[in-house]
Amino acid sequence: MNGDAFGVFLIYSLSSNATQDGLYLEVREEPRGPVPLVIERRGGSLGQVTVEWRFVGGTATPGTDFTGTGGTLVFADGDIKKNIEIVIVDDLEPEDSETLMVGLVKTAGGSRILPSSDTVTIIILANDNVAGVVGFHSASRSVIARKGERLPLLVIRTAPGLGNVTVDWAIQGPRVARTFTPTSGLLFFTGGTLNTTIVLQLLEDSKPEEKELYRVILSNVRTYGVLVTGHGALDDQGREAEVTVETSDGPFGMLSIAPSSLRLNTEERDGTLNVFINREFGASGVVNISYETVRGSLQDLSQVEGGGALAEPGQDFLSVSGSVILQDGQISVAIPVTILDVRPPPGLCSMPFQFSQFIKSTEIPIPIFLNASLCILGEL
Repeated sequence: MNGDAFGVFLIYSLSSNATQDGLYLEVREEPRGPVPLVIERRGGSLGQVTVEWRFVGGTATPGTDFTGTGGTLVFADGDIKKNIEIVIVDDLEPEDSETLMVGLVKTAGGSRILPSSDTVTIIILANDNVAGVVGFHSASRSVIARKGERLPLLVIRTAPGLGNVTVDWAIQGPRVARTFTPTSGLLFFTGGTLNTTIVLQLLEDSKPEEKELYRVILSNVRTYGVLVTGHGALDDQGREAEVTVETSDGPFGMLSIAPSSLRLNTEERDGTLNVFINREFGASGVVNISYETVRGSLQDLSQVEGGGALAEPGQDFLSVSGSVILQDGQISVAIPVTILDVRPPPGLCSMPFQFSQFIKSTEIPIPIFLNASLCILGEL
């Protein structure tokens, strides 16, 4: 009789992902993930025999990482194949790759085990972002800062934090380069490190600014030393931090006469000119601007072509004191200047008349006196 008439047993996987003749298999941790294995009787199928299989080693924990730890199969006369099933348990615990080995350990009835095919090694791949989920700490997701301060933002990653992880960050907002340094960078987590800090320096300046909102955004997580199934990821809730930069230096703004209004020329006739006042670097609140038109000159009249004289209030222009209001959010307003038609004596050359206009406001920090000049051209 053939020495192996009762059969020679071997175990293997039929998965398309299996290698080494079905003795090595990598699997993902997925819900209800069964791993079927084949136990085959070769060389003969005479009589009834039994074969025992069981979990024989590895780093995976029976009952926690998988179910199906062993049993005894009965092969009747003529039986040549039976299937067993290992079920991978899908949990929420981030874990590195783990191994489990399923082997044939004993036969009865005259059969034997083939030593070169007696064990299948299954690798449960790293899972559940074992390299960590990265995001801003809850205390750093919405913060308030002022110019001149140093602002730390804590970035964390979840345990166990295997492998090295890098994350890009950058600031978005209205005036990033004028407000922060640095404005972007790279975070580096070494293996096991679960937190690091972005330190922002808010720049000082003398320009009034309103409250501004900036976003610090994390992106482009890269993982080293961990299989792709366990790579790091960004926390959906913590990938951005909002930084509110409070008002500084004068949120109401700074007033100035519009460049086009700094020097005006007009023919001497009844009418009204507008001197425009601009508000920059902030437009919060209502601002009252007091003004006055007075007799005076901003330049040496001897330097004026054809000579000149000062315009006289009541004759050449209407001397008034008044005020205009800039509403909340408004950035420009006009101050009216009334010109009177008083012609020069016949035979005289056309002469420029000038006056000065002074604007002052106690509502906001602006230069106390701003001025413009107006040249009134007389007729021959």
